[in-house]
Amino acid sequence: MYAEPFQVFNTWPPPENADSVQVVVMQQLAFDLFAEERLPRKPYCSDDLAHGLLIRPLQVALAKRYIQPNPPGMSSYLAFDVDRPDAGAAWIDSNAPRPNFIIKNPDNGHAHYLYALEAAVCTTSAARIEPLRYLAAVERAIASELQADPGYSGLIIKNPAHAHWQTIITQTDAYTLAGLASKLDLTTRAANSDVVRESFGLGRNCTVFDELRFWAYKAVTRFWRPGGEAAWLASVRDRAHELNLFASPLQAKEVDQIAKSVGKWVWKRFSPAQRRALIERTHTPELQSKRGKLKGKALRERGLELFKSGQTVDQVMGETGASRATAFRWQKLAFEV
Repeated sequence: MYAEPFQVFNTWPPPENADSVQVVVMQQLAFDLFAEERLPRKPYCSDDLAHGLLIRPLQVALAKRYIQPNPPGMSSYLAFDVDRPDAGAAWIDSNAPRPNFIIKNPDNGHAHYLYALEAAVCTTSAARIEPLRYLAAVERAIASELQADPGYSGLIIKNPAHAHWQTIITQTDAYTLAGLASKLDLTTRAANSDVVRESFGLGRNCTVFDELRFWAYKAVTRFWRPGGEAAWLASVRDRAHELNLFASPLQAKEVDQIAKSVGKWVWKRFSPAQRRALIERTHTPELQSKRGKLKGKALRERGLELFKSGQTVDQVMGETGASRATAFRWQKLAFEV
């Protein structure tokens, strides 16, 4: 038994036993949550995944059984694949938030879960990495709670507006990031595991961002010459594609967008003068003194303790004098089990 009554409907056509008021209300909820402005203008779509994906105008794609929910470089939805006969009830005995849509296969009970975000999150901008990192942690935690398929990329979902599927609406309002995270433990291995981070959903974006920017901070010095920016951006793009080595790789266009964002961000902020200023800021007598007092293993242990107590990367850097790259490595280690 479900904890509360569900309103179950196939959007097109509505159930035969539904009265006209219910049909109008449920259709409006579907339109609001799966609105055209949230979707790609030309999404991938298909009526049969065995025959591959097509790119079609949105109005055509909305008539297909499967559709791409998120525009390129943006996340308007979090999608999960729950492949078991009781998938429709997967969230009830878990700490996962109530999904907006459960799109269930009536033949085997398997389902896609869809959570609508109140404000879309950019997945390709170096200047907006913290919201993405937060959303990725939320995504990993929800996937763990639902016991969803970790290999599912979220590129294509069962179309909640298609009559082939049984669509269940359990939450009528889109979520803020804080609302999604309110009942989740984001400090667990599920939310922070390197293994999950490298293979699942938005964690792939974070991994490419982090590895690419750490490489870029040093590599950019080789391109400090007149006319060097074009060669630099090409080198960053090549490196980004080398890092896209996941079981379910990111789309090439998405990798290109990440590379362009990181390349331009680093080129703008890591000029020779700015590099000198950075060295001066991070090698003050005070910071050098802290490094001298806390060496090697003791320094790392202090950093891990600070992260476990809830400190941010910047706070740990200020307390220990560690570099940003070192602080990020400690942050990962702090949540390993």
